[in-house]
Amino acid sequence: MATAPAPSPLMGDVARIEAAFAAALGGRDAPAAVTCVLELEALLVDWSRDTLQSDEMRRGRAALRAMIVRLGEVAGHGLRDLRPVVAPLVDALLHARDHAREARDYAAADAIRDRLAEAGVEVQDTPAGTTWHLSRGPLVT
Repeated sequence: MATAPAPSPLMGDVARIEAAFAAALGGRDAPAAVTCVLELEALLVDWSRDTLQSDEMRRGRAALRAMIVRLGEVAGHGLRDLRPVVAPLVDALLHARDHAREARDYAAADAIRDRLAEAGVEVQDTPAGTTWHLSRGPLVT
């Protein structure tokens, strides 16, 4: 039974940095993501001084490029959570929608809901009340 080769120290570090980068993006922490990119770049420079004759440097550079591409993608719309920013406006509009519904002005209530949807805010009416969340759209990409 053949055993799998042990992972190299370089690829172990690359995997660790990639995981930290993904966690930083998931946590909307741009400075931490940039730190990961810079850490990987420094690691590759250090390893390039070695006479390593494998494809690990190419794989490490590919990981670095992929991280930069992902960082560039999120830079277009940012990592900031917009919910706290838009919540006061959305809540005010939902309050106006509730009043329209109580007055049986369903056209106005539907118009408010539709405009919110156009802006990327999904409204759900439940037995417990109205809830909302940001969807993929103009506010969130």
